[in-house]
Amino acid sequence: MATPLLRTATPEDRPFLQRVFRQCREAEFAQLGWSDEQMDAFFLQQSEAQESHYDTVMPDLERYVVELSGKGVGRLYLADEGTDLCLVDIALLPEARGQGFGRVLVHDVLRRAQAKRQDVTLHVEQDNFAREWYRRLGFEEEGIHGIYVKMRRAPVPS
Repeated sequence: MATPLLRTATPEDRPFLQRVFRQCREAEFAQLGWSDEQMDAFFLQQSEAQESHYDTVMPDLERYVVELSGKGVGRLYLADEGTDLCLVDIALLPEARGQGFGRVLVHDVLRRAQAKRQDVTLHVEQDNFAREWYRRLGFEEEGIHGIYVKMRRAPVPS
């Protein structure tokens, strides 16, 4: 299996990051019967709104492009909040899913946090299949926030 690599996202990556945003969410909206132009406008607006929100509430957000063999296949966003490392977003394009790349990326995040003795936190939609996967990785649920469940994993004692 090829190993996914991270590189810091640049302004030139914006169209790619918008494509990842869209491809991870468009199935939810496919049944609306919107034209391609309507879908394009909607997802561009939503992606821009999300990035603007992140810029406002997490000005030091670390944005990474996930690459396989030099080709972008996803994104990973992290926020170092001192005692916590927040896994803000992990998203892979459809062709990169189901191959263990997400597991590799999350384990890398856990190792990074472990080295700094940080908890890892994240929010996952209540009905997302990844919720159970995160539980198996040792994350514990802290509470419900709207449609999301906040989860936390403490560092493993040395």
